[in-house]
Amino acid sequence: MIEIGKYHIDLWTLLDHLWLPVIEVGIGIYLGPKLKKVIMKTADKSLDRGATTFLASCVNILVIALAGILALEELGVNLKSIVSLVSALGLGIALALKSNMANVAGGLQILMTKPFTVGEFISTPDHKGTVTSIELMFTTIRTNNNKLVVIPNSNLVTESIVNHSKNKIERIKLVFPVNIPFEMDSIKKEVDAIVSRNPKVVQEAGWELTVKNIQQGYANCLLLVSCNTVDYETLMYELNKELVEKLSVYQDTKKDSSSS
Repeated sequence: MIEIGKYHIDLWTLLDHLWLPVIEVGIGIYLGPKLKKVIMKTADKSLDRGATTFLASCVNILVIALAGILALEELGVNLKSIVSLVSALGLGIALALKSNMANVAGGLQILMTKPFTVGEFISTPDHKGTVTSIELMFTTIRTNNNKLVVIPNSNLVTESIVNHSKNKIERIKLVFPVNIPFEMDSIKKEVDAIVSRNPKVVQEAGWELTVKNIQQGYANCLLLVSCNTVDYETLMYELNKELVEKLSVYQDTKKDSSSS
């Protein structure tokens, strides 16, 4: 018997009432993540990996919630009271966590409409990378710098998303300035030499060089080149580097600056 102020608590009676609810909660906390891991292991073989990861998150939460409800019922709490309490809490939580509810709704929308799936390469206004998982409230992408970026699902359904994997071939737009006057035919020959020897360029699609606009003292030239989606960023960096190093208009500028 334990005395706490005016109250007398029978320790054995307390333990007799608590041991089963504690075990039920413990099983829920243990079993939920375990089931999630089991489902996640099947994600690689699944036809829709995003739906599998989303399901894994839901199962984890439901198992833990069910264990909590069973424990409360074992303690003698009326199930109707639990339902009423959960409803009231649900309303309060929904109002307090509107953004999180929006993320859950966004995850469901992504899974149903499939603007992208796991393994596809996408870009948002702020990030670009390969989708590694679609979960209950967020989507994870891996950037070309090997960083994992976690994006709330609500952002992905309200922002503009480019799914680069939908098209196998993309067009690169490169803009580079050239001092006026200049010979376009001469520049085209030099660009052709750069483009034609790069294996990442889809030669069959051809390329195009034109003047985008004219500024005071120089013109902005626009180079359009096609490539496979997976080579997009790498080729863009390579061409920018080669244009600066190989075009005679830039070599002449270097000579003038060094002589002065």
